[in-house]
Amino acid sequence: MPLGPMNGDPQMRNSIAVQSNAAKGALYASMVVFGGTAVPSVQLLGRDSMQPYNGGAHPWTTATGAASTLVMFNYSIAPQTFFVAIASGGVLWQQKYQLAALETKTLDIGSLIATGAKDENGLVLPAAATAGVAQWFTPNFGQGAGRLLVSQPGIGLARSFGCQNMAVLGGTSSMPNNNVTVAAGSSGQMGPYQVGCYMGQVGFCGGTYAMTAPWSTNWTSSNPSVASIPTPSGPTTATINGNLAGSAGITAAGITQEYNYQPLDLQWWCTAPPQTGTVTVVNVTLTCGAPSLALGSPLSAAPQSSTSGSCTAAGSPAGGTYSWSASKSTITVSGNGASATYTAASASSAVGDTAITVTYTYPNSNPVSATSAVTVYQPASLSGSTVTQTGTQQYTLPCLAKPNTGSCSVVTNGQQCSYTGPVFTRNYNVVSQFSGVTFASVGLSQANVAESVQIPSGSNGCSISNPVTGGGSTSSFPDTYAIYSSCCESGGPGCTTTANQTITVNGFAMAQETITTTCTTATATP
Repeated sequence: MPLGPMNGDPQMRNSIAVQSNAAKGALYASMVVFGGTAVPSVQLLGRDSMQPYNGGAHPWTTATGAASTLVMFNYSIAPQTFFVAIASGGVLWQQKYQLAALETKTLDIGSLIATGAKDENGLVLPAAATAGVAQWFTPNFGQGAGRLLVSQPGIGLARSFGCQNMAVLGGTSSMPNNNVTVAAGSSGQMGPYQVGCYMGQVGFCGGTYAMTAPWSTNWTSSNPSVASIPTPSGPTTATINGNLAGSAGITAAGITQEYNYQPLDLQWWCTAPPQTGTVTVVNVTLTCGAPSLALGSPLSAAPQSSTSGSCTAAGSPAGGTYSWSASKSTITVSGNGASATYTAASASSAVGDTAITVTYTYPNSNPVSATSAVTVYQPASLSGSTVTQTGTQQYTLPCLAKPNTGSCSVVTNGQQCSYTGPVFTRNYNVVSQFSGVTFASVGLSQANVAESVQIPSGSNGCSISNPVTGGGSTSSFPDTYAIYSSCCESGGPGCTTTANQTITVNGFAMAQETITTTCTTATATP
């Protein structure tokens, strides 16, 4: 069906639109242009609506006066990008061209060589090149067509080649496991980053392909302080280290996968869109108020006993549950949500031997835990200073009946006499089951101190039949000794009293001492 003479474009940019009401693939049309006696006919590029290809390749030559022209036709109704690669002498010349809707574009390979045209990477084809391979492709199917026209007007030769193929240009990607929750201080897995590439098939010219570079993946974290990636390049599945509580975005991006086609010795590259995910790092903190507890019976009147303490936990992100436990039976723990109380139950065998643990469980995450060390100190002994005089006290008692006679008998008429006597003090510290470790040194200032004194003997009428008792509320405390008797008045014979004293701390007996007191001295043994 001749269309009649038309004025052609020397650069072969003309397009002819042919429409049909037939079904796709039902009409086959071959368009041929006649160029005169030198070049009798050349087949034009056409569109097949059922076209499965998006690229093509063929050897080119400029030897013996030949011209090789790559013809590209955008048969879509929107601008399209054509990727062009021309190989020769170990150089791969690459460039992208934007074609308007229904535009035809030609590329004279000989002219590229002669002018030293640079590609998008700054490369030029060898000046002595006379043969190689040319390839083209578009990002998607059904957008364009291409042919390599080899012509030699001197001998009336014009051949159009179109070894079409499905180019490996792009692919699909997915990452099913893209939301991961890990505990701070531990790691989790994200991925795999899955890629599907269009595997190239050389078309009418035959040939095979082989993968020459394996697929690789680059992993990046938007917040490495929260979540870091120890091996950021290579694996399709990433190990994510949880560092701090919070969230971080993770991106997986594919590195080029290269295919080499034989026998044309062409290279195609497969790239795929990146995928993103989110890592949530879960953590829990624990604050306990009393790392040291005292064993025994606390003071009933103490506002806060040193035999118990409390803890508060904070899980992040919020929305999880808490559970509490103790590593040893030295304490009992009672938890209520994010808070707990603990009480001394038995003595520790080593400093810090008991751990209070809070476990925080966040939805879809492994539990995270935090611990705090506790030591239970048992009163074991007392360390006492030497007895020293720390003051005086004035006493008023019945007067001696017979001063300076060695008698302690007193008047019966009610007459009172006064004298000043010394006051003696011995200071004590409660010592724990750990040698030399006092309660005060570990922050245990409270103690339930009680003392009981029996005075079984005396001299010159100094004997006191009733026991003397006392006590205190601190783990460092003084004990005071003094004697008051008419025997110590001026002209009196003096007296000596011997007493047995027992001291208990939190219900534990600490010491039994013998205290000897005179009108002017006091000693304690041991």
